[in-house]
Amino acid sequence: MSPTRPPIALLAALLFATLPLAAPDGAAAGAWPRDRGRVFSAYTLRRGLSGGPVMTSIYQDIGLGPRSGLTLELDLAQGRFEKVFAFGRVTATRPGAATQMSFAVGGGTLSGDAAVAGRVMLGHGFRVFGSDAWAEIALTGEHTRRTGRMAGKADLTLGISPTPRLKSYVQVFAYKANDSLLYLRTESSTAIRLFGSTWLDLGLSSGIAGSFDRRIKLGIWMSF
Repeated sequence: MSPTRPPIALLAALLFATLPLAAPDGAAAGAWPRDRGRVFSAYTLRRGLSGGPVMTSIYQDIGLGPRSGLTLELDLAQGRFEKVFAFGRVTATRPGAATQMSFAVGGGTLSGDAAVAGRVMLGHGFRVFGSDAWAEIALTGEHTRRTGRMAGKADLTLGISPTPRLKSYVQVFAYKANDSLLYLRTESSTAIRLFGSTWLDLGLSSGIAGSFDRRIKLGIWMSF
């Protein structure tokens, strides 16, 4: 993870320091808390352009209070659960502030093995060219109990909402385990509001390190 953290952290810091402040949409990033009882759901399918299995991701985030929440993350491939995780989240910053920092701890299974994880998320809302925008960096550490495997992840998201019905965002995903090489991937996405709080999410990703395939993404967001 260490080769990727300095540029990601520097880019995020420059954005936070130089751009005007604004509050992003509540579904923009995991660092922002949700009001009690509010739910955000995302269902995503990914598949390589050259074929292969369809990978399914399910994300559920539930607001428990002004600064607390519960997150469920599921990943499935070829009919098997690759990841089943639940996180408890606490937001350290004042609700409504443009910059938000949250911490999460959780447990579950990774490829069928019991695991625990900790996560820190830093998000910032701003305006650029008259449009709402946001940036978030999330750092995650994972430990698998049976194998003793340690892994770290860094996810960076930069997004802009030029109209109330459109969001465009770019993500960089980095992953490094103690027994594997660095994995690095970028994904460009566009989300289109279909009706109410339901969005269609379309994307294309490319591997930079560890895997060089290209994948398409089709997803649905809902908040209620």
